[in-house]
Amino acid sequence: MDKKSNIMRFINGDKKKITIIAVAVIGVLLILLSLGGADESTADTPDGSLAEYKASLEAELAELCSSVSGAGRCKVTVSFSEGEKTEYRGTSKISTTPPKILGITVLAEGGDRAEVRGALTDCLTALFDIGANRVAVLKRA
Repeated sequence: MDKKSNIMRFINGDKKKITIIAVAVIGVLLILLSLGGADESTADTPDGSLAEYKASLEAELAELCSSVSGAGRCKVTVSFSEGEKTEYRGTSKISTTPPKILGITVLAEGGDRAEVRGALTDCLTALFDIGANRVAVLKRA
């Protein structure tokens, strides 16, 4: 009973002190929640950022593949197994990891020649650390 009466006396004694303590506790809780573990979530792309990344990557790869001897003009399509991942700490964005590449298709004017297919496949598998079974090189019409 003695502890209970001390608590009641403290609560009834100074409402201003109680309010300050409550605000401080809430503040500490908010700080702890914002500093909590990193929350990783898959970003939806209503703003088109993934589509822009895909288009940019495909354009760069088409230019790269076109520079391979005998390849000629190239068109490249990249498919992803999942979206980009964005890591947050509280409300701050820490990093963005590009999406994982599932496969790459190259349409090359010289895609009917084995040495061109091999060179393009070697280039793309080394660049993205994916297996040759994830790269298709075909003749461009």
